[in-house]
Amino acid sequence: MDRWLAEDKWNHVSGSFMATTILMLFMPWYIAAIGVTLCGGYIEAWQEEAGRDRASWKDLVANTVGIALAVWVRR
Repeated sequence: MDRWLAEDKWNHVSGSFMATTILMLFMPWYIAAIGVTLCGGYIEAWQEEAGRDRASWKDLVANTVGIALAVWVRR
């Protein structure tokens, strides 16, 4: 079951937040946000294709929350 408040979702939020924050040191916020979004989507697709896990929209939402928080805090 893919719960909204699972530890996995916290990992997605914090990981996306950190990745976006770090990238924003070297590039404009919107390019960092797009890059982290694409990477998160790629990871979800890879997990599904490799049979490791099912792709989860909730994971993508958690990634988006982390990215939005990073942009909000850093801007």
